[in-house]
Amino acid sequence: MGQVWFVAALWLLLALVAVLVANWLRVSTALSEIVVAVAAGLVIGALFGGNALGAKAEWISFVAGTGAIVLTFLAGAELDPEVFRSKWKESSAVGLIGFFAPFVGATLVAHYVLGWAWRPSWLAGVALSTTSVAVVYAVMLELGFNQTTYGKAILAACFINDLGTVIALGLIFSRWREAPLYDVIVKKLLMMDIAGATVYRGILGYGAKGHQHKATFFHPTRDLPIMVSVIDTAEKISAAAAAIEEMLEDGLIVISDADIVRLVRSSKITETADETRISS
Repeated sequence: MGQVWFVAALWLLLALVAVLVANWLRVSTALSEIVVAVAAGLVIGALFGGNALGAKAEWISFVAGTGAIVLTFLAGAELDPEVFRSKWKESSAVGLIGFFAPFVGATLVAHYVLGWAWRPSWLAGVALSTTSVAVVYAVMLELGFNQTTYGKAILAACFINDLGTVIALGLIFSRWREAPLYDVIVKKLLMMDIAGATVYRGILGYGAKGHQHKATFFHPTRDLPIMVSVIDTAEKISAAAAAIEEMLEDGLIVISDADIVRLVRSSKITETADETRISS
């Protein structure tokens, strides 16, 4: 518990430093907070380790997410229907161009210049084309631009920009998200006439990134470890592994031999099979 209070005090100290730096340099507090946070992360991370600031702590993620939601809600409350009706063309043009220009540009550069695959390139395009309504609103609130007509029009453009981001993410990356991935995998295995598959849900675990996955109040069950155990002949297992690999963005595929002691089916008995365990 003492470590929680120490980390909280450290974050509050960094926030105070950011405010003092902003007042001293007469710059936006939001800009100062970003610079101080990056500098603190580099210095403290180099001296005491990458997790010294506790950025991965669940309570910090919860507080940060809540703050972003509140700021976004306040920004939405600032939108004036009259201003949007009179400036909808300008807001729509700025928002759409602000999304599509960097999206297309970053995607093409990532794919053709850096040699990335299409999906990472699309992700780069989406990441670099979106804006943060919370950050924009914080700057406008600090400088008083949220009360001006053009400030409200820019806020509307930010919401249109974010709408493009949501739609792009849904169209590009939700291919396997209409149902849980394990459900999609099992259906794919059925279509491939695989002999059998069983899904297991873990209660605690971690992978190569060292992140613990467990059910908590803040993260109920969405990231618990899942294992799909599949059994069939070697040829079919190889084909299934290749098909499933295309669906995985993060996970592990392991193939091992299995000795079947007794297998009873209504139609036939298979003497030998291979087993693969796919963890995600």
